[in-house]
Amino acid sequence: SDGGNPASSLFVLGESKQGHSAWDSLNSKLVVLWSYNAAETKFRAMRGFVEAVAKGVKTDAVGPVFDTTASKGNSFIPVRAGTDAALALAMINVIVEKKLYDEEFIQKHTVGPFLVNPRTGRFLRESDIKAKGDNEKYIVWDPDSNKPADSNSDIKSAILGKYAAADMLCSTSFQLLAERAAEYPLRRAAEITGVPPEMIEKFAIEYAVSKPASIYLSDGLAYTKFGDLGSRAILILGAITGNVGVKGGGVTTSIRGFESPFNTKKTTMPPGAPGQVEIPGSMNSARGWTAIREGKPYPIKGLLIV
Repeated sequence: SDGGNPASSLFVLGESKQGHSAWDSLNSKLVVLWSYNAAETKFRAMRGFVEAVAKGVKTDAVGPVFDTTASKGNSFIPVRAGTDAALALAMINVIVEKKLYDEEFIQKHTVGPFLVNPRTGRFLRESDIKAKGDNEKYIVWDPDSNKPADSNSDIKSAILGKYAAADMLCSTSFQLLAERAAEYPLRRAAEITGVPPEMIEKFAIEYAVSKPASIYLSDGLAYTKFGDLGSRAILILGAITGNVGVKGGGVTTSIRGFESPFNTKKTTMPPGAPGQVEIPGSMNSARGWTAIREGKPYPIKGLLIV
């Protein structure tokens, strides 16, 4: 459904309706249109991308079909439909192996340095290693003192590796990502996605070294079972390369802006503005489907979607 990408964005970035305007691609060194056939489905956005191409911004198209948008770019990466997660993970693996990730950005702006409790699978907290620790303080590893430290400490924490905290061997979050991505070496990823190994490697390196680089995702990317996982992996690509929160960067999942399907709050007006008020009798679509199934608070006999 259309909610796959916003839901992925909510998980990775904490915001379901984030995105960059197509005109921001004029500030990019590289634009990746991932299953995004703007020439036929997003006419106003396509104008921005065409202007970027005319300016000399390199544009790569990724998708199962060489469509009109792909014909206007510089390169085309032909990925088998529904295998985008494998392609993104293989790219992450290349970036980690070649040390092309943005270490400073990962340390300052991601959960990559957070140690993970191997017993619970959750981020390690101070209360896990101290009898009277603060339950809200997350723990990182200080390589200088060779000890665990508060994530809010002003230190250069380790982002890769496994470390002994209390009586546990804890991996950093980024270490676990690297291990998962290592399950998709180039040859295996090529078998899954249909993209040649050398093309995957070249694409990964190009994306990592072209700063700022932007990715625009279509809703169609998440129209397969577990398609949201592909979106999540691509969003992580933006995070580990430091392409989040910068002009000409970003991984845009929605320029329209609508609430995540996980949100069951009533509709408010004006959306996102100070002083917004609830619309009487309104309900989020997720609650609407529940009402259809259960007939509560009243039976719904018709549905009009505009």
